[in-house]
Amino acid sequence: IEIDVWPAIVAILVVVAAIAGVGWFVLGPGKNAPASTSADSGTTTTVSPQLAVDARVKQLKETMGALQALGGFAENPSLADQLPAAVARLKATGAGLPNWFPAGTAKGDPGVTSSRALPLIWQNLDEFKTIAALLESKVTALDAIVASGDAAAISAAAGEIGGVCKSCHDKFRGPKE
Repeated sequence: IEIDVWPAIVAILVVVAAIAGVGWFVLGPGKNAPASTSADSGTTTTVSPQLAVDARVKQLKETMGALQALGGFAENPSLADQLPAAVARLKATGAGLPNWFPAGTAKGDPGVTSSRALPLIWQNLDEFKTIAALLESKVTALDAIVASGDAAAISAAAGEIGGVCKSCHDKFRGPKE
């Protein structure tokens, strides 16, 4: 069985770059697809828009799982061992979110076969970035809240973060396909 691992490797690199805040998503001349540039070789590899969308969706699903662990802690204290990883995941999302939405990855863009990201993101990019900044500010406070062990405060923080997520989804995310 032959498996082409390069698409998966590129997706992982794109996501890691987005989380790290490295601006790997750039549009090449006349291209609609995000690209990554290797600092070592100076070469540019075009990443398909759908591959970028798929990587983004994977990260956002992991973020939802982290938020559920945080929110579920009040009812299920056995989730305590998951809280540090949940906080780390949420902080990575807060820091990298705008980078996960390169131009050319909206629903209806060439090469995008499945995406719930509406073109409104790029039409109202300042508003999108403001919501992302609010998310980042909420998640930076999590370390102290989780360290307190106060289940009610942790649950409240999860609710506030979920509210920020919802405000973005209500405006910028389309219906399930």
